Amino acid sequence: MTDDRFRLAFWANPADVEALSVWADALSERGDPRGELIQLSVLGAPTPAQTARCAALKKKLGGKLVGPARPYLRTWTFGSQGLVVAVGCEAKKLTEGFDHIASLHPRLTANVTAARGRATLAGLRTLELERLGYLKLEWSALTDAAVTTIAPAFRGLKNLSLDSNQISGAGLRAIAPFLEGLEFLSLGLGLSQPLEVAHEWVKALCELTALHSLRALSLPACEGELRAEELDSLRRLPRLKTITFGHGAPMALDQVEALKR
Repeated sequence: MTDDRFRLAFWANPADVEALSVWADALSERGDPRGELIQLSVLGAPTPAQTARCAALKKKLGGKLVGPARPYLRTWTFGSQGLVVAVGCEAKKLTEGFDHIASLHPRLTANVTAARGRATLAGLRTLELERLGYLKLEWSALTDAAVTTIAPAFRGLKNLSLDSNQISGAGLRAIAPFLEGLEFLSLGLGLSQPLEVAHEWVKALCELTALHSLRALSLPACEGELRAEELDSLRRLPRLKTITFGHGAPMALDQVEALKR
């Protein structure tokens, strides 16, 4: 069994710490420092010396602990198991190093910027983005046409943020067929978009059955702005449980309705 097969065993069950430890052993055996970091991180009751060693590894080795994905990343964050749980990179780099990046964590959050230009969008379209836990495509001035180009890669994705782009209700309708199974969606207005666009999104969300798998919705620009009939329509969605406005905490739908009375 190769190192990658040990990794895939953990990927199949991310709650299995034993599988993660086996993969860490395999990494250590071939001299990869990620193995020691993982082993130290998953200890149930580490000694002060082990805690200090874990901190020293991160300080001394830095990017080497990220592994083969390092050349493609701008930022990264380690989680409690010693694995990278969140990254930041440009869209072109995501395409170039996608297999390495997607292999960092089974529920990786990827904050992807600079998603613009015909070649870059075409590259994103080819990716299996469902391998990511959460894709954030924000502040890239994505238009309806641009996001439609990327949309086939969204199939199977569970969590997606398209905040602060230039996507209209028509754009959301165009990509909806590729969002079946999506559980979390965040939509924020671009700098030049009127609030009315958000009402278009809500109408599309309620009308398109492809989007009815949503469990949670974030509408950063809409606090106190949704109409009573819109809230009623959202409340009827079969799986939607919470809405988040701005930087606030998720609210249950009945809480949102109470605010409008």
